[in-house]
Amino acid sequence: MSPAQDASAGQLTRREFVQAAGASGALALTGPLSSSGAVAEQKIPPATGPATELPTRILGKTGLRVSVIGYGSYNLSNPRLLDAAISQGVTLVETAADYQNGRAEETIGQVMARRRKQVVLGTGKECTPTMTVQEVLREIDRSLQRLQTDYLDLWRVHYVSDAKVLRNEAIYEAFDRAKRAGKVGHLGVSTHSSPATGEVVQTAIAAKRFEFLMSKYNFMEFPEDYVPFKNAVDAGMGVIVFKIGAGKRDDELADLQRRLKVTGEQAKIKWALRNANVTAILSGARSFESIREACEATRSPLSQAERRYLDAYAERFKREYCRYCGRCVAACPYGVQVDAVMRFAMYFTYYGAEKAAMQEYAALPARARAEPCGRCEGPCMRACPNGVRVQPQLAEAHRLLTLEEGTRHHA
Repeated sequence: MSPAQDASAGQLTRREFVQAAGASGALALTGPLSSSGAVAEQKIPPATGPATELPTRILGKTGLRVSVIGYGSYNLSNPRLLDAAISQGVTLVETAADYQNGRAEETIGQVMARRRKQVVLGTGKECTPTMTVQEVLREIDRSLQRLQTDYLDLWRVHYVSDAKVLRNEAIYEAFDRAKRAGKVGHLGVSTHSSPATGEVVQTAIAAKRFEFLMSKYNFMEFPEDYVPFKNAVDAGMGVIVFKIGAGKRDDELADLQRRLKVTGEQAKIKWALRNANVTAILSGARSFESIREACEATRSPLSQAERRYLDAYAERFKREYCRYCGRCVAACPYGVQVDAVMRFAMYFTYYGAEKAAMQEYAALPARARAEPCGRCEGPCMRACPNGVRVQPQLAEAHRLLTLEEGTRHHA
């Protein structure tokens, strides 16, 4: 997509979406701006026309103008949700070849066949230090096919937890070849690990090849003015953030939300957008109402009531939410891959991604799974700087992630 929206795609079909979710109207936001439920049964016809407007920011030296609310696609299976997001003004769509073995890309492709010119589209692939040029090119071509497009605005080295991956020159050679062929536009990198983010950013800056960064970012793990983001922006990179939910456990504080007259999802979005170095946040909304709420969050800045809610959330879950710092891993006598297990359990319990979480857990090497945790004394808990009760959570995660299909809903 060019920075401008395609206005020639036809008239917008929004009546059913407005009835289901409400209209958001034209929005405003302070800052450097230019202006899981059972959703599959909702009868929302796919839209094809021009979208409404959301505030936008420039994505670093890519020069691309994107909406401050982007759409993230982990566990996405209903293309009508993406249709609705685009109709609400979302112009940034990000995915990864690794999500559900390409099925998220295939879902997006159903929409891109009709609305490609209305969005900045990006995907990525988890790479290794030994990946070859041909392997990278093959992955790019597979993504293009699944996404039903011949061009990616953004392509990234996905899920980097060890910066040495970025020293693999084959990745850059493959990207350059794909760019010369007109298949990709701008190179980026993503990281889910807060301890690794600084090193990943430093390595990416030194490489002088990257134009955008994608990173986890939330109010329980990161300071509001996070220095690696500033470093990335100073080097010309745009910053896209995701996993702003800090565990996504707002349903457990529903009474507090009602008393304060706030929405947890909106409070978290507003907090993330307060950082002037953040270009956009990716919403993982999996209902039409959540899409509406995410877009509505750009209407106003973070309020005192919303700040109180975030403080209460942090206090409530401070000894339950894993920050993925990695210190417990070194203390584990069995070699359990604690951060991955905790993340899959979060997907299972709070993201409505039971099947995907179980599949990802099953794909871990047997030695990395949490089967021994039920009989362990828990040295991981003594190593945790945040006092998280790691061992019982790991034991419960193993139980959940290995349940039989027919019994897991009754656990």
